[in-house]
Amino acid sequence: MTDLAFDQTPLAGPPTIDWRAAEAAVIDHLVNLIRIDTSNPPGNELAAATYLRAVLRNEGIEPTVLEMAQGRANLVARLKGDGSKGPLLFLGHTDVVPAEPDGWSHGPFNADVADGFIWGRGAVDMKHIVAAMLTAFLLAKRHRLPLRRDLIFAATADEESAGESGAGWLFRSHPELVNCEVAITEGGQTLTYNGVQYFLAELGQKGWLTVDLVRRSRAQHSSIATRANCLYAIGEILERLSRRRFPHRATRYARAFFEQLAADQRADGETLLGLLNPAIFESALERLACEEEIKSRFEAMLHSHATPTLLRGGETTWAVPERATLRLAGRVLPGESQSNWLDELEQIIGPLGEYSVSDFDPGIESPRGAEALDRLTVILGRHSPGTRVLPSLSAAGGDARHPLLAGATTFCPFHLRPDGNMPDMLALAHGRNERISSRNLLTCTAIAWDVLCMESNIPLGPVPEA
Repeated sequence: MTDLAFDQTPLAGPPTIDWRAAEAAVIDHLVNLIRIDTSNPPGNELAAATYLRAVLRNEGIEPTVLEMAQGRANLVARLKGDGSKGPLLFLGHTDVVPAEPDGWSHGPFNADVADGFIWGRGAVDMKHIVAAMLTAFLLAKRHRLPLRRDLIFAATADEESAGESGAGWLFRSHPELVNCEVAITEGGQTLTYNGVQYFLAELGQKGWLTVDLVRRSRAQHSSIATRANCLYAIGEILERLSRRRFPHRATRYARAFFEQLAADQRADGETLLGLLNPAIFESALERLACEEEIKSRFEAMLHSHATPTLLRGGETTWAVPERATLRLAGRVLPGESQSNWLDELEQIIGPLGEYSVSDFDPGIESPRGAEALDRLTVILGRHSPGTRVLPSLSAAGGDARHPLLAGATTFCPFHLRPDGNMPDMLALAHGRNERISSRNLLTCTAIAWDVLCMESNIPLGPVPEA
């Protein structure tokens, strides 16, 4: 990989960016990336890495492409700074969840540009950010931005399956390529509460694990009435899971979220603070006058949980099955161990009996959340005036956990503004008709550029017109 160093002479003002040309470039990159089918499984991220390598080589940059397994490719490129600060990592994944064409207005891999949108699988999750970061990376090179930090651009594999062939593997096996002091990636979400829009700064993530519970019975003819049926045993587990929660616990950023939201929403302040009290959590949640989806998000921030996702048992209508397996997708609060989570599960469903565990990954919270909040407050104030920033614990996982575990200040500044009748653009991720507006795509590119200027102590230029 070629490391490119640039003139470090301080600039008198911000570089003049041709944002119309930048918009055309980022749309072109996103279109080309969407047209590369990187559905995971199987991934085939090598095709995306090959495209990105050609773009970078055309700019005189020679990246490194590494495959953890055949076709599971990760690309890393670097621009050298003056070394006065640690590296800044642009981290994005190129794999997407599968998409069946039925029900799409535009084919999921056509990447049609229509009605002000770029349509296709990955437009929101997260090829738009990869394209935006790539465009900002190239702008830094072309304008000879006097970087204080090395700037690393990493396009990785396998995020949709926990990143074990992608960012996780890079941080474990090739840390010299991606170790950084600051990282930006996907992860921020929005919340509208009582008409106020909040950007949720993802400063922590719940962990996860997979549990298979097995129950057995004696095979016999289905004409014999018997309660000795392993499917009944599974049904009892499901019934208990539906009625009881894991224990209530407020972690650092979950507590900060509710305290700051309560201070901002004074009319509901007492009730929101009540969510932090295990003794009155249920009644406080009931009293909140908000959508059930928001209540579910609040509940997830304060509890681990287990979600039934797969049930296997039986081979014929005419026989009691010998074995049934229930799969649980578990989410684990930061600070909670696998054994502790299993103990709590047992308190809910009774003795675990025969079971197996896989894929345990602990929850994590950033040790440098204040730094991320400061940066986000400046950026959102420029690009989304009126949107307020709150610290948050994410119930979902993502590649942000890898630089977080390595000790980097990690945040997602990419706020997608409402488009027409779609108040929450992130709701399109993994769904039909996934799309992003050219306006939001340009904003994401300008945000990535702002991050570079802030980290290089360059004055921030005007926000591009949508």
